[in-house]
Parts: sequence; C-alpha cells; structure tokens
Amino acid sequence: MNSRKKHKRSGLTILEVLISIAIFLFAMTGISTLINNGLRSTVDGQARTRAALLCASTMESILSGALSIDTNSNQIPFPIPNEDWSWRARLSSSESPNLSLLTVEVFKKETRSRSISVELSRLIPDSRITK
Repeated sequence: MNSRKKHKRSGLTILEVLISIAIFLFAMTGISTLINNGLRSTVDGQARTRAALLCASTMESILSGALSIDTNSNQIPFPIPNEDWSWRARLSSSESPNLSLLTVEVFKKETRSRSISVELSRLIPDSRITK
C-alpha cells in the first residue's frame, strides 16, 4: 500500500505577503490623497468665509462712517488678528443719478502663488459717502 499522504498547503508564501502589502500600500496612498484634498478644501473654504465676513464688515463700516474711502491707497491692512488680510475700496459713478457704486475688495496673498479675494459691490446714495 502506498503510505504517502497528500499534504494540503497551509500558510502564505513570501510572494503572497509581498503582493498583499503592495495592494494595501497602494490603497492607503489613494486614501491619504483624498484626505489631503479634503483638508485643503476645508482650509480654502474657511479662508473664503473669513474674507466674505471681513468684506461685509468693511462695507458696513464705510457706510456707517466709521471708515473712510482712501482712494490713494492700493491696499489697507486689517488690524490684529486679521493682519494677513488687506482691503481696498473703490467709488465709481453709476448710470443712475445721485447713486454711486461702492466696491470693497478683501484679499489675502498667500505664499503658494495663490490668493484669496472677495469683492462686494453696492449702489448707495451719494449723500451717504464720506471720502
């Protein structure tokens, strides 16, 4: 009689382990890229929201007379804690009589050759402007 037994292979070979590690690392690279893009989008969204709030606040300060429009300055920095942001305001005539177009722009120049800018325009009566 044949006393040889057929042994079933058990365990993993080194090649199978290396292939499974490579697949795992490839998947983790994709996931980390997605996380990085999500974080970058979150930071950009926060910066745009801050710019919109600063722009609306500056517009209201100009309309209330707390700030004046400095046509000679190209950019005016905000005070602390927003010192990395700047603003400028332009006053131009409109097609309607006795109305002017006030445009406030808030911007932040970033070092990565990207800038964030928000602009808000409003038609206002000429009598409400302090230059």
